[in-house]
Amino acid sequence: MKIIPAIITFKVSEIRVYPREEGKKFPGEPIDVIIDPPLNRVGFDRLVRSREIEVEDGKLVGFQALTIFEEDEELIYERWHIEDGSWKVEYVTPND
Repeated sequence: MKIIPAIITFKVSEIRVYPREEGKKFPGEPIDVIIDPPLNRVGFDRLVRSREIEVEDGKLVGFQALTIFEEDEELIYERWHIEDGSWKVEYVTPND
């Protein structure tokens, strides 16, 4: 069956993270992390570019990604966190 999609959406509900271990060349053992509530496309894009993630009891509770706004080429960190059961984003400069 062929389908011509008008829109394709997805929700990410689980990831596998290979942590960076200080002083070692290769990543550490993988950790499965549940994402609840699931992330949308924008959130997933930011997650895979994140500088750090925060996990509690095997569940993703926050992460931080670096974004460059092309209008003025300003570096901005996006801090994603769960608030009232949904993902919220806060924009901060590296100096904050």
